[in-house]
Amino acid sequence: DGSENHFDVSIYRNVAVCGGVPYERIPIGLMLEQQRSHEESVVVQGHNEQARSRILTDWVNRLGPEEGLCPLSSQKDTMHLLSKIYTILAERGSKEKYY
Repeated sequence: DGSENHFDVSIYRNVAVCGGVPYERIPIGLMLEQQRSHEESVVVQGHNEQARSRILTDWVNRLGPEEGLCPLSSQKDTMHLLSKIYTILAERGSKEKYY
């Protein structure tokens, strides 16, 4: 549906083996919206934003994958390399144009 909380889970079943309906769509985003509308405290962030916030918080608090969700700690070398590349491009950018 294109909303902030759009996230669906599609389940396909072999009905000959397990029975039930062959296809089911579970609208997780809609379920979260409905849950929030029944709660007193309203969460402003969508589930994607909550996950990004949690990953960043875990990284800032130096939590590894064992303690938190942070995959960023294993990407230190990549982040350092990209930072150096951006620095070089920024320094050259004052002299040259890149398109």
